[in-house]
Amino acid sequence: MPDPRACPGSNVSLAEAAGHFGFTIPADATEVHFSSDLHPFFGEYSLQASFQTTPAGLHAFLSTAGLAEPAADHSSDYQPSVDGPSCGFGSASFSAPRYCEDDPETSTKPFQRQVAVDRADTARPRVVLSALDV
Repeated sequence: MPDPRACPGSNVSLAEAAGHFGFTIPADATEVHFSSDLHPFFGEYSLQASFQTTPAGLHAFLSTAGLAEPAADHSSDYQPSVDGPSCGFGSASFSAPRYCEDDPETSTKPFQRQVAVDRADTARPRVVLSALDV
């Protein structure tokens, strides 16, 4: 049975794609939507996901992934391309996004990950993530 949280065109499970990129979606996550792809010839993964969680769920999500808390001190022109899934909410809908990502200069991982967080609702922060193999 297809995962109702998957956007049309997704061809790999959320658990498989998230695991590939070192993400664990919090157990308390709601409004979960994702677009995932595993290229049939090259074996490269991509994942875009959005969800809401609790402050504790957000902390655990970032910590498990090895990402720092989103920075609030980026200049106003800092706009990473954190794509949301085609059927969920995206970071463009955030009122005050904060970003974190793997540092492309120092990361030895074979992928890039970016996360946008909106804490406008302090009890239920919204998260958008984008990850792809490089």
